[in-house]
Amino acid sequence: MDDNTHTLNTIAVHNGKFHADDVFACAIMRLINPEIKIIRSRDQVELDSADIRADVCMRYNPENMDFDHHQKEPPIRENDIPYASAGLIWKHFGMKLVSSKEVLEYIDERIMQPIDASDNGIRICQSEVISPFTISRIILDFNPSWQDKDTNPDEAFESAVNFAIGILSRRIVVAEGIEKADNIIRSAIRDSKKINDNIIILEQMCPWKKIAIDESDAYYVVYPTSTGNYNVQAIPKDLESFENRKSFPTSWAGLEGMGFIEETGVEDGIFCHKNLFICGAKSKEGALKLANLAVEHVE
Repeated sequence: MDDNTHTLNTIAVHNGKFHADDVFACAIMRLINPEIKIIRSRDQVELDSADIRADVCMRYNPENMDFDHHQKEPPIRENDIPYASAGLIWKHFGMKLVSSKEVLEYIDERIMQPIDASDNGIRICQSEVISPFTISRIILDFNPSWQDKDTNPDEAFESAVNFAIGILSRRIVVAEGIEKADNIIRSAIRDSKKINDNIIILEQMCPWKKIAIDESDAYYVVYPTSTGNYNVQAIPKDLESFENRKSFPTSWAGLEGMGFIEETGVEDGIFCHKNLFICGAKSKEGALKLANLAVEHVE
């Protein structure tokens, strides 16, 4: 496909009720070209006049700039999540907005796949308590309700696109930061092993859980906080788990101030959460003392 996106000045989507997939398709293209005009129509002449079409025309043909998923044999990912227009546009144009394939795939997994799954009628979350309030549900609420008789549907669509741009642009920043953080964590793991295999020491706070879980056997991470103190946090068994590899001693639960200091013997100790997954001290040295005490403790 010719990737001359600077020539794409108009994008066409269907009119009527909108969903997250057509909204995010337009948001992606507007991030690439802030001046791109959005055409919302079912008229074939208007659709054909656009430089790119998404969620309309029953065709997926990148060479002709058609990105629909309603045809008889729609495109499907390797993990069996079918594409909708958001995912298709991201697949073909997302690299214009990110620095690496890893970030491209991160955004697809975290934002586009849930949107695409919802649009295709696939539930990816199961809850016996309450259904999640998803991005797709939020975007749906931008549609004029039965009470909004004076609301212009195209203006409502524009509001939804602007909202989606805010979400997507911020998540791209977060994703780019995660990739940089991963390298910091890997370096910290290597350096920390020279001192204690069970404790990872960070000189700056950054997202650490995934790499610490996947690439180390350590129990705790020590890191500075925005207030100048230091925290010690237990590494969970997996990203979705509230169960730690090794929780702090049960006698520390819920203690703070002098009570915590007396229990631990760490003179600048501050607190320990009642659920035994995080504690803190005023200094790096104090935090390391807490971490070592926890490593050595046997319930």
